[in-house]
Amino acid sequence: MAKKILLVDDSDVVRRSVGDVLRLNGFEVTEAADGGAALDLLAAQGTYDAIITDIMVPEVDGVTLIREARKDERYTSTPIIVLASKPEPSKVDESEKAGATGWLVKPFGDAQLLAELGRVLQ
Repeated sequence: MAKKILLVDDSDVVRRSVGDVLRLNGFEVTEAADGGAALDLLAAQGTYDAIITDIMVPEVDGVTLIREARKDERYTSTPIIVLASKPEPSKVDESEKAGATGWLVKPFGDAQLLAELGRVLQ
């Protein structure tokens, strides 16, 4: 059965490229363009095997999204990978304290994405 991934990024290009790579590698991907929509999906859907979120998304930022996801018992141990263009040390620290399990700095390659996802899904 395909692993279900929630992909959150306000960039259509990033969502399309990351989503395509994941789908081509057997993942089932649900996309959200902002943190508010992502929280709605987390509440409404069953569960996801992993969440990939940009740190800077509209409505609800990535750190808040992580904190809120961790409050839901279905997502307390779900791997969460954070995407960032310029990872400020304070944001890295803040997201790790909120419960992030991995980081990718944009731009990243397909192999990096798949390796990080494979690592957190073990």
